[in-house]
Amino acid sequence: MSPSLAKLVERDLLSRHFLKANSITKKQMQKYLSGQVLEEGFRGLERSDGWQTKRAPVGDGRKEKSVALRCDDLVSALLPLLRRISDDPENGWCQYILDTSLQLLFPQGEEFQESREMKLVKNIILQTIRTVIDQPGHIVPFVPCERADGESCKPEYYVPGQENIIRFLDPKEIENCNGRWEYEKLIRFWEQNYINEFMLLYGEETGFNVIGHLHHVHRIAVNISRQLSLAGVPIDLALISGAAVGHDIGKFGCKDWEYERIPYLHYYYTDLFFKTNDMPTIGHIATNHSTWDLELENLSAESLVLIYADFRVKSVRDDSGAELSRIYTLKDSFDIILNMLDNVDEAKRKRYERVYAKLQDFEEFMERLGVSTDPEDPVFRPAEKKYEPLLSSQESINRLKDLAIEHNISVMKIFNDEVAFGNLLEAARSEKQWKQVRAYINIFYEYSTYMTQKQKQMTMHFLYELLMHSEGDIRRLAAEVMGIFIANFDEEYRKEIPDGVDMIGSEMTALELCDEYLGKIIFPDHKITEVHRRWIGYTLKIVINTLLDRVNEEEKRKYLELIVGYYKRTNGNIDDATTFILLDSMLYLPFEACTEEERRILLDYCFCAVKRNSGEVRLGVLRVLEYYVMSLQGSVPGESIPNDNRRKVTSDNVRDSDTRESLQAGIHDDTRGSRAPGITDDLRERIIQLVSALSMEYTSSAYFRYRILSMLGHDAAELEKYRDILFGEGESTSDLFLENLKVGTPWVLKAVNIEYFLDRLRSGRREEKLHIATHLSNLLKVSEKVTVRHSAGNGLKYVTTLLTLDQRNEIVIELTKGLEIGEYQFSKYIPEYLGEIALFLHPNELDEMIFRLEKLLENRNERIVTVALNTIGVLLANYPSYKDRFPEEDGVYSKRRETLVGLLLRGLANYDPLVSQEAFHVIGKYIFGNHRLTLEEKNTIFRLLYKKMMVLITEREESRLEFFNNAAALNHIYRFISDYSITNGGFRYPECEKIAFFPGTFDPFTLSHKGIVQEIKKLGFEVYLSIDEFSWSKKTQPRRMRRKIITISTGNERDVYVLPDEIQINLSNKKDLALLKSLFPGKDIHVVVGSDIIANASAYKKPPESGSIHHFNHIVFLRSSAAEGTAEFDRDYSVILGQVTELRLPTHLEDISSTRIRENIDLNRDISNLIDAVAQNYIYDNSLYLREPQYKSIVMTKGIKIEKVAFGEDLIRELTGTLLNGRKGVAEVVAYLKRKGTVGIVIRDGEKQNKIVGMSAFSKVETADLYQEFMSQAVAAYLREAGTGKRVVIGALYFDSDTNIRDPLQLLLSETLFECVKEDFTYAIYHPRGNKEISHRMAETLKRQGFKRVDGFKRAESSRRADDPAKDDVIFTVDMKFPVVVIQNMESKIKYPFNQSENILRVIDRAHENLQKTLTMMYPDTLILSVNQEIIHHKLIGMITAINQVPVEPQTPRVLGDLMCVPFGQILNGFAVPNTVTKTLHTEKYFDPGIRKFTIKEYPNYSKLINQVRTIKSFDMGVILVDDLLHKGYRIRELDPLFKAEGVDIKKIVVGVLSGRGKDLMTVQGRDVTSAYFVPNMRVWFLESAMYPYIGGDSVERPGREENSGQFNSINLILPYVLPTFMNDVPRNRVYDFSMESLKNAREILSELEEEYKELFQKNLTLKRLGEAIISPRFPDIGSCMAYDLNLAPSIFVQNDIERLARLKDTSGFER
Repeated sequence: MSPSLAKLVERDLLSRHFLKANSITKKQMQKYLSGQVLEEGFRGLERSDGWQTKRAPVGDGRKEKSVALRCDDLVSALLPLLRRISDDPENGWCQYILDTSLQLLFPQGEEFQESREMKLVKNIILQTIRTVIDQPGHIVPFVPCERADGESCKPEYYVPGQENIIRFLDPKEIENCNGRWEYEKLIRFWEQNYINEFMLLYGEETGFNVIGHLHHVHRIAVNISRQLSLAGVPIDLALISGAAVGHDIGKFGCKDWEYERIPYLHYYYTDLFFKTNDMPTIGHIATNHSTWDLELENLSAESLVLIYADFRVKSVRDDSGAELSRIYTLKDSFDIILNMLDNVDEAKRKRYERVYAKLQDFEEFMERLGVSTDPEDPVFRPAEKKYEPLLSSQESINRLKDLAIEHNISVMKIFNDEVAFGNLLEAARSEKQWKQVRAYINIFYEYSTYMTQKQKQMTMHFLYELLMHSEGDIRRLAAEVMGIFIANFDEEYRKEIPDGVDMIGSEMTALELCDEYLGKIIFPDHKITEVHRRWIGYTLKIVINTLLDRVNEEEKRKYLELIVGYYKRTNGNIDDATTFILLDSMLYLPFEACTEEERRILLDYCFCAVKRNSGEVRLGVLRVLEYYVMSLQGSVPGESIPNDNRRKVTSDNVRDSDTRESLQAGIHDDTRGSRAPGITDDLRERIIQLVSALSMEYTSSAYFRYRILSMLGHDAAELEKYRDILFGEGESTSDLFLENLKVGTPWVLKAVNIEYFLDRLRSGRREEKLHIATHLSNLLKVSEKVTVRHSAGNGLKYVTTLLTLDQRNEIVIELTKGLEIGEYQFSKYIPEYLGEIALFLHPNELDEMIFRLEKLLENRNERIVTVALNTIGVLLANYPSYKDRFPEEDGVYSKRRETLVGLLLRGLANYDPLVSQEAFHVIGKYIFGNHRLTLEEKNTIFRLLYKKMMVLITEREESRLEFFNNAAALNHIYRFISDYSITNGGFRYPECEKIAFFPGTFDPFTLSHKGIVQEIKKLGFEVYLSIDEFSWSKKTQPRRMRRKIITISTGNERDVYVLPDEIQINLSNKKDLALLKSLFPGKDIHVVVGSDIIANASAYKKPPESGSIHHFNHIVFLRSSAAEGTAEFDRDYSVILGQVTELRLPTHLEDISSTRIRENIDLNRDISNLIDAVAQNYIYDNSLYLREPQYKSIVMTKGIKIEKVAFGEDLIRELTGTLLNGRKGVAEVVAYLKRKGTVGIVIRDGEKQNKIVGMSAFSKVETADLYQEFMSQAVAAYLREAGTGKRVVIGALYFDSDTNIRDPLQLLLSETLFECVKEDFTYAIYHPRGNKEISHRMAETLKRQGFKRVDGFKRAESSRRADDPAKDDVIFTVDMKFPVVVIQNMESKIKYPFNQSENILRVIDRAHENLQKTLTMMYPDTLILSVNQEIIHHKLIGMITAINQVPVEPQTPRVLGDLMCVPFGQILNGFAVPNTVTKTLHTEKYFDPGIRKFTIKEYPNYSKLINQVRTIKSFDMGVILVDDLLHKGYRIRELDPLFKAEGVDIKKIVVGVLSGRGKDLMTVQGRDVTSAYFVPNMRVWFLESAMYPYIGGDSVERPGREENSGQFNSINLILPYVLPTFMNDVPRNRVYDFSMESLKNAREILSELEEEYKELFQKNLTLKRLGEAIISPRFPDIGSCMAYDLNLAPSIFVQNDIERLARLKDTSGFER
């Protein structure tokens, strides 16, 4: 029976925790509880079936019902106890608890004094309420997040039917949360102060069920957050739980008189609570939970979830008036809230719909991830993967929205984490690339609203450093963002503030920040160089202009007072440069907003400055005076200020042409002699006196004097003189042109001269227009000063409107040539003006200009490509204005826009990350971030690119910087999608119903393929290219490389997509064809093939059956020429039962072949007439197709026959007539061969009619027979002690050097020893019969296998022949218990023709011998087994063909076996087994950067392992798996589950070398394995190439680093790269020796390769070209922050590593 309620309460009141918290002893409490005071009080509440209900009368009292137990019932039950401690308060205990708890949450006035007894009573009541709601058995567990696979998340608990419990998260669930510290603090506050219990009581007493609302919001928020976390969305569970629990805590802070405003004021009090209790992060999320907070563009995941959860929980009143909290759908909640809003007009409704749409987007985003938003079914069901190319139009748009939300959440995660933000700032600070720096600045700009003041201060310091950057645009952009930061520095409180409340200020205000940085800009540190001081100073005007544009009128007054103060304080006591900077910045001050006193100060500054001798300063004064007069007379709009701030540059900026024309007309005519309004007579006379006193050293001075005096109504006669000088017929501008082009001319003078040129044109001097346009064009291209460039550019836009069509074209051509300069610091300013000016060209000339831009996109210089993309972006942004300039058909106009969009997509598809990044930046900012384009104009462009753009950006892996760049661009796109959807009710794009499925190896994708695609598109098809992996006989480039080439080539082709790697369609496999149909349900699918495929492919030779390829509609493209030596194919389509559509390409496209491309690549020729030009760049940059065959080489069994033999009479007779003929001691050898038990190895040379070129003979020797074998007691005794186990004596080793077999002795010895090891011999003795003289070659070869000569033993006299002098007997021994295996594979790593070079082969052999010698020192007295990979190939081919029951020689016509061969290691890569389908499974070992662990994954640039396995499965054949070595079985362990999951039928595993451990593993897996060589107890094995840097090794996986085919980030397990752990049992000095020998071998091999390469191609073999000689070059990992100089020879780097290793020799441990 469960304890009574009284006992449970008593237990908790006597607990140590409660007693300590209330400073009372247990004895005192027991005294209070004595006499069963609790039992008496609670007796009326207890029932046999529980105690959380009580009985209440119904109707006349004769019936009863159960009602909920209330808090005041508990208080009543406790009264006998409470009165023992304290008297009842005046208003009762319930009200007392409410009053004191509210005072605790929101202290008011003086600190509340509470007696010890009253506090104890209060806590007894609250603890009793907690005891009641905490008891198990009365609370049911609720699992809010259960995955579909059965794995449960942490449980949450609630009381069914009672919305009154808040349970915090389990500590384990938050242990990795950044918000853990604040969350734990909140929990302590909540529990120590009984906040749950207080809210329950509050609800009963007031009728407001706050805790019920908090419970449901917390429940939804935590459920969703757990699921989002499982989906991989970065979200902090501690922060969201804390914010959900406390988001409405502010409702308890509202005063009685604020009752009506609680919905608006509780945000303030919530903020106050969290700030007061030092929980700012949770508080920020909890405070900003209003639906209107969604108006902010970017919110964290925690904020979005909280707003969403709060939005769905609404309170209602039941019939009794009780407040209940209910969960509604998003749509129902929207309707409820809309009806509750105050003063709803159309504008407010639209505003609300906008924020609701954002919330709806977030809900749909979660649901597409698999998150359940149903609180009754909170089960995370991971969404089925949908591949981007297969998405419908609406799904594609949704994917773009999801991408924007994902990026935004991730960025906000960084901005909400101080450590992550600091790392981001340091990454930006260390970036040197101009465009990359710009990307970082754009991120700070985009997310500045959400940065804390501390983050803004940190960033301001960084931005100030950028004011000294060498690139002018960086300085200007940094200054602009600084102005924005200052304007937004003060944390704007967006909520309603209670009456009489002053917001608590921060440590620094925006005004103080402004003062600090204005001081730093005007007066830089004395350590800063003069050049940098000027650079910093020139940004002052940008900071001021941006700042004043961003603040309201009230704030503007404060900033103006601060800024003008600098003019007052610095008047007369600064240098000329600073004086001019302040004058230049004065042009950005709104004089009309200044007070009289401020204007006087500014004018006094000018009067003081004019006394200086600097012409630049004096001209600056004139500029200010002109602006001053124009401002006060109100004749100048804000945009006609000479503003060179790029943010505001438009075609109407700087000096608006219409305004200027009217102004000029006024100056010349109507206003002469009139007074400027707003200027007093005294001020007028003072200005005239000042202007008249200035010298006319420059024409520009006279120009300004004329303008100012004209506006002031000066003497007409004098003005006429100025007019004649400036605008007269005889006045020439040639001197000014020359002056502007001089480097020494001050930039301000150049800018003024430009204004003067434009005014001359406006005054009617149009004959100079071409000269002026050409001059401005030159200034735009080459001027050193950014301000002059922009002044020239804006002027040129006006002048262009005056030019003839031919003249415009001339200017555009010159500017386009400027893009090709390649010097980005000059060309980057051209696009924003060229893009607008070009739109004044005739359509024909505009098309020519666009064609030139297209050619620029093909350039290998990314700087040229990026400025071309910028120009295209400006063209598109301004293109709507072109429609009314020239008459042309709508179709032509639309087609041109489509071309421009295609060029942007082409840039996005570029393989260079910088180019792709710039293209997306242009799309985001220039198009969808452009405020001049209407929604409909943006939609027109969006329709052309949305899906292709989405596919392209999701295909490429984002680097850190690309992620930020994409986040900014996606924000612009998301805003457009959202705005357009709200305005127009969504997008309605039609779906294409005709699908063309185009499979092919595309190795590479040529212009012929592209031509086919374009022809198919003309027929109205959407084209899906499938990279075919089923043409197994071709030696193709890695899949990712081929896919990249296709992407590049089709980047500008709408409705052309590449099927994802996960989808492989084998035309012979009916299941695959069924899958193809399921990918496009209800659509008309056509298969695209060549006529040769129909004639030859096995799929079409099979008889038709249901679901086979024969039933599909087809598009067949024909060949009309004898390309690749083939005649025109028969047009017999009778096997196709579906519809057939024929296509024929032009001859020049049909003749393109992969063979021609490869031949031209080998000769380093241009192939842009065969393949896309950018794809050509990609191929050459990555050394693809160089000296690589189109088809796999058929591995032929070598002309070698190796067999184990017993020596019969015929064989002995053959040996004595050949190999043993003429040898010494033949009789003794023959006798040994005839001896029982003697067997051997015979090697025959097939190229010499199977002549025997090698023979060994060996026999077992028992311990008892040792003396009989050696006829020496000493030898027998030595061998008994030295060699244990099963011994073998090798009595004969003979070889013939007259053979093409490389190193026949090594081969013979290796085969012999492998055979002995296989037979479990553990000790080998070489004791030759016959001739006892051993050659040096024989001795050295034996030593390299680990043999040691046993010296000092004489043969017994009786065994000596008469002619045999007393010599040492020849005895070599080696322990074979745990042999070391080394595989010689260097030849397979080197490309043709270098792998055929005698010099290189000689170096390779020498390197192998050196490696063997080093291994014998590492592993003394151990057998070193060496095997050549070619011999392994030779043996494996025989084994595989035998298993597959096919001939070992290729057959014509080809007859294939029933099984396929699948190599999955480094064996047979790029080769095919005769008469056997051979498909390599490309695997690779990847180490982590610390080289502590590794994983087995796909080889770089190949499809994922699971996709490769699925491809193998699609062949629908039994499989023979092949590997070079099987020991620990890491590869097969990784692959085995994949094979089983896909149902691949593994018939046999064949390996080159099999260890006993590997055989056991296969037995466990139930696999049938066989091998060329079996080593029962292999100690360790080495793959020779893996030891040599730049030639071989294992990959190192570094996130964010994309591998290309030319260089793989790798590790060689030798010093100095890593201390090899697999050699832990080897002395350190031997590890050092082995590493040094490996490096020296690598150096010698690479040096010889470099010599051969140079002799063959007359150029150096550098790292960049290493792929031309090495099949897969490997670059030793040097970290993520360093890069190789690709123009140096690889041997140089190896030499450096040798020197690095030599430094380690003296290190402790390496010298022993």
